[in-house]
Amino acid sequence: MTGRIASLAGTPSSIWDRLPAAYPTLAESLEEAGFRTAAFVGSGALGRSTGLARGFETFEAPSSSGVAYPLRAFGSRSAGEVIAEARSWVDENFRSRFFLWVQLSDLLGPRRVPASYRRLHSDPYDAAVAFADAELGRILGRLESLGVLGSTIVVIISSHGSGLGEHSEMSAGALLYDSTVLVPMLMRVPQSPARARSIPEQVRSIDLLPTFFDLLEIDSGMALEGTSLVPLLDPGGRLPVLPAVVTTGYQEALLGGSRLEAFRSHGWKYIDGLVPELYDLRRDPAEVRSLAASRPGRVEEMRRSLGEATGREVIGGARQPPPDPAMVSLLETALRDLRQGRSTAARAALADLSGRIREERSSDPARAAPPALLALLGAVTRGEGRPGEALPLYTTALTGLTGSPSAPTGNVLRGLLHAEIAACHRALAAPQLALDSYRRALEISPDDPDIRGGLASLLLDTGVVVESITEFRAALSRAPGSAGLQAGLGRALLMGGDPQSAARVLAQAVQSSPPEARPFLDLARASEALDRNAEAVRAYREYLARADATGSSERDIARKRLRELESGQDPVHEPERSSPL
Repeated sequence: MTGRIASLAGTPSSIWDRLPAAYPTLAESLEEAGFRTAAFVGSGALGRSTGLARGFETFEAPSSSGVAYPLRAFGSRSAGEVIAEARSWVDENFRSRFFLWVQLSDLLGPRRVPASYRRLHSDPYDAAVAFADAELGRILGRLESLGVLGSTIVVIISSHGSGLGEHSEMSAGALLYDSTVLVPMLMRVPQSPARARSIPEQVRSIDLLPTFFDLLEIDSGMALEGTSLVPLLDPGGRLPVLPAVVTTGYQEALLGGSRLEAFRSHGWKYIDGLVPELYDLRRDPAEVRSLAASRPGRVEEMRRSLGEATGREVIGGARQPPPDPAMVSLLETALRDLRQGRSTAARAALADLSGRIREERSSDPARAAPPALLALLGAVTRGEGRPGEALPLYTTALTGLTGSPSAPTGNVLRGLLHAEIAACHRALAAPQLALDSYRRALEISPDDPDIRGGLASLLLDTGVVVESITEFRAALSRAPGSAGLQAGLGRALLMGGDPQSAARVLAQAVQSSPPEARPFLDLARASEALDRNAEAVRAYREYLARADATGSSERDIARKRLRELESGQDPVHEPERSSPL
């Protein structure tokens, strides 16, 4: 999306990173060039909080409403839902020049694969691949039926592969072997001389953005590290060798190890770690036999090239020891449980992992488990309704963030931890402490719509209605179309005595899929305040159809009011109000 290497753009590989505002995106450039832009995202790890929504008129991602802040990255939705939204958008916008980003996360999990695919494929991963492939076929088929596929550039690429046991890796991100970092790139370019051919040259995902600009004849003025691949589309075309830099902060952030980096060029692969690794990929594509000991000259050459590519000195070998493979496996299990929604199992694995790391660091009692790991453990604990136990985990994690305050990962995580501390104080009936923590979080992450929405909701609960409305609107400006934020703003407007505006906003909120119950109740009350009794009746019915079947005073009042409206009774109804503290 930026044409830059992530680690050089100031965003190390972390599930909480945010793209710095100084780096423009493909969507922003195409929007400026007059394209309609839309993104339909399956993974919460690529949601609005990452900054990738910039430039997209429409941006739909998994809902993060009510989700603990550090766990937003583990949310997901199925390919079927994502593709259905994308097809609907294409139907309305295919006559315009458009940029559509469709992102599927089914292969990472949870794998919500229809039974028909599971019957055909005994391996769950194969079934997920077949399902994702079929869903991609649906959007491509729609473009073809609308008559625009022949004039549309189509690229299919993955952010990474998935370990299926190679090098003992069952996920992705912990290691840098080709089993997870080498991915296919499929490109279909209208009127291109390339016809159903395989291009063997190594290319990088950072090359996509300059390729698009070249094909579309757009001069963005952006500083790019990638190279246009257009010359390779000509069967006789050539490009200089494009070396690739790969990095992961997975072990550093969650296991207290070191950042791993790799350099891949001219058929060789160098992995810079505690013990340097060197592979001749032409003879050893599975990276089974490291040649580092027997080829010191090549190691030094690759290490120097890695340093030149990253703009910093690569010392080599001066690293923390790599985590025990058993700990890596335990972390993979915990993250898989988080994606699958198995809270109890995830908490047990994270607690076990945290304890093992503390034991490993027993010679230095001041060093606790990595802050990011404690953040995950705290989030799962709070999600299970135990804010009192989560609070010390968060405060310990904050204390552990001793790096530079300007470091993107540390800074973003610092903001999330303050927001989580606020949520704990709120649950423990300490609203003033919660307000203070939310405001600290927003000083660090002012553009995070979920944190701003959390503050707005708390302000509303404590009766500070006017400021609540301001904060809900500010959050919505950062997450347009968010049903949860629209519902909150609608309720705040109703409590502030503006049923007209409340009804308009709530009518938008209930268009979400699937809609929540509470906005229908507020819409019913706003409709009554405007003497729109027929609309109020419909809204009360929708609320009662969706509300929790267990008894509640609000449900009983709604049922009573519906009976009164249906029987023609019309007692004076005042909108719910609240006074500021």
